[in-house]
Amino acid sequence: MTSAAASAELGPEWRISDGLVEYPTALAVMAERVEAIRRGEAEELVWLVEHPPLYTAGTSARPEELQQPQLLPIFAAGRGGQWTYHGPGQRTGYVMLDLTSRHGTVAARDIRAYVAGLEEWLIRALDQFGVRGERRAGRIGIWVTDHARGTESKIGAIGVRVTRWVSWHGVALNVDPNLAHFAGIVKLNLFGTFMCVAESAAGMAALALLDGERGVIVNTASAAAQDGQVGQVSYAASKAAIVGMTLPIARDLSSEGIRINTIMPGIFATPPMMAAPEAMRDALAASVPFPKRLGIPQEFASLVLELVRNTYLNGETIRLDGAIRMAPR
Repeated sequence: MTSAAASAELGPEWRISDGLVEYPTALAVMAERVEAIRRGEAEELVWLVEHPPLYTAGTSARPEELQQPQLLPIFAAGRGGQWTYHGPGQRTGYVMLDLTSRHGTVAARDIRAYVAGLEEWLIRALDQFGVRGERRAGRIGIWVTDHARGTESKIGAIGVRVTRWVSWHGVALNVDPNLAHFAGIVKLNLFGTFMCVAESAAGMAALALLDGERGVIVNTASAAAQDGQVGQVSYAASKAAIVGMTLPIARDLSSEGIRINTIMPGIFATPPMMAAPEAMRDALAASVPFPKRLGIPQEFASLVLELVRNTYLNGETIRLDGAIRMAPR
């Protein structure tokens, strides 16, 4: 009996990783294990992990659906499905099984039955904690309903890949989403910006006047401050706060001869954006009314220079986005 056949009969190995597992590491471990299972040299494996905050793109993912792609690292997953957010508080289950063998009620070589089996696994797991998970016709995943509000939320995502009848990837279950991610984004974007402004203004205030002023501060917010999309609460809130503090700070610093303005950039060719798949970048560029491309660093720098040179610009927030207005999703 091969190792894979024995595993199907006795059950797979279960592994739970402590801490956060980097996504490229998970891909490499899965690829190696899947090949070993296929050769009959390793047991089947169910591997439970948590990842640092990131986005993964399935084979059906459309670039224009991703909310603020420059916010988090993006990885091509090679699995089925669309976009999935991974992060602390979400349990990801990577399921590596030899599908040439039967697994409980899941018949051999039946991928639909396998996906249904993953759904049932999530539903039964949620039931152990008094949570009713439900399927939705025409939609893959598991949902929960708030009957008092008449709303529903997706609690479990499923995305699978099968290589020579060995499965990998699997499920993601929102167990206890870590609100520190929200606080971390707000702290970085808002508190970090404010502290930088405070330190800079303190230094400028000690300078002698030059052409009637002591200095200029230019903050960076985002078009998301006004066009925050679904799932962008923390990011949009932090950027909107930067916009909101621009005028009060300008008034506070007026007696010191210091000006402050803010830029709200749209979709720019930042290093994280340029690391995204080319097809995604092309689709995002096509969503810009005119010019139909990503913004370039020189254009941002040019606006910064104008905000510095034009001494009558103070307390203003300016969009730099090719006239794009973000859709809700």
